[in-house]
Amino acid sequence: MVAVADALLCPRCRTRFDAPRDTCPHDGKRLVPDLTGLVLGGRYSLTELLGVGGMDSSVWLAMQAPVERLVAVKLLPPTTQQAAERFARGARIASKLNHP
Repeated sequence: MVAVADALLCPRCRTRFDAPRDTCPHDGKRLVPDLTGLVLGGRYSLTELLGVGGMDSSVWLAMQAPVERLVAVKLLPPTTQQAAERFARGARIASKLNHP
């Protein structure tokens, strides 16, 4: 489970906010928790917010240890079982893609 960060990030301008708010005052984008530095599963260290996706997800650049490979990690907020299954189905489909 991912802990919610105190700070928030704008996915467009990358401004960081410590005060609670829903949208960026600069461009109106919905803010997401700043999870920079969080390590998931002992292997994926989140380094940079890449953007937001469908289903209120956030997409992060992460370093996969111990192979030191850059990967993209998509995180969903707490959700319903049906939404989690839909996400898993999309992940399985995306994992079959192979493109440089």
